[in-house]
Amino acid sequence: MESVKAFIREFASVWQRLVFTAVAIYLFFVYNTIYSIRALSLLSIPLLVLFAIFQALVLLVGFCYFRMVIAKNCTTLELFPDLEEQGHESSSESLHLNPFEEENLTTQEKSVNICLICKTTKPPRSYHCIDCNRCLLMMYKHSRWFDVCIGFTNYKFYVVLLFYSGLLCSLSIGSFIYGLATMFGRLWVFIPVLIALVLQSFMALVIVWEMYQAITCILENKTLEERKDPTMDKNITYDLGRKENWRMIMGDTWYLWFLPVWSTSGNGLKYTINRKTLDQSSQGDE
Repeated sequence: MESVKAFIREFASVWQRLVFTAVAIYLFFVYNTIYSIRALSLLSIPLLVLFAIFQALVLLVGFCYFRMVIAKNCTTLELFPDLEEQGHESSSESLHLNPFEEENLTTQEKSVNICLICKTTKPPRSYHCIDCNRCLLMMYKHSRWFDVCIGFTNYKFYVVLLFYSGLLCSLSIGSFIYGLATMFGRLWVFIPVLIALVLQSFMALVIVWEMYQAITCILENKTLEERKDPTMDKNITYDLGRKENWRMIMGDTWYLWFLPVWSTSGNGLKYTINRKTLDQSSQGDE
């Protein structure tokens, strides 16, 4: 039964990516051929500038996508050895603890979570992705549009990708509306541009929703899993205030926030806990 569910999930994911790719290619084709050839024939300076901006945004979106994919989120199996390979001796010298486990067990005297599927250490805020079948650091979500997990190492690149994709969609929608208004009566141009406008509007809605979710999670310093289950680690909060939460993912330098460069704080293994909340929790217990 599980294998059937996995097959259906993979099949749906493949088709979703194929449809997304086909729509993106169609929109690019319509803008750069049917619309642009007609619009640029007017030799209008504003249209030439908008055309250049469109091409620059396409390149920027492509580069952001490239950074997001190559910065694929680290899995716990890449960071920590499989527990089955560590042996079963009970002496402290034979435990082969990785630095994260050793610090938590010997220094902070805290228990270490283990993923029963990956059979390795699972740091705080790490979750198991059923699509990738791996535990990932600060897993935000598995993006079926791109078939890549979004987490600690590529969260910022994902947000920046959505930001520039939104700008690209806005420019395309405005251009298509202008094209429909000026090319009415030419069916060979009007119909493809109308279809492109509908598809681009739908894509814009998806991007706005994804952007809203991503920014909300950043400002609350929560993953989607943590938002789905408010009772998870109810005595622990990573919310340091919107300003600090934003800087944690997007970086301390404001002019790097929406550039596809690495500026995320931390190492994905340990996170600052809101001490005020912990103090209130301890006072309530007394």
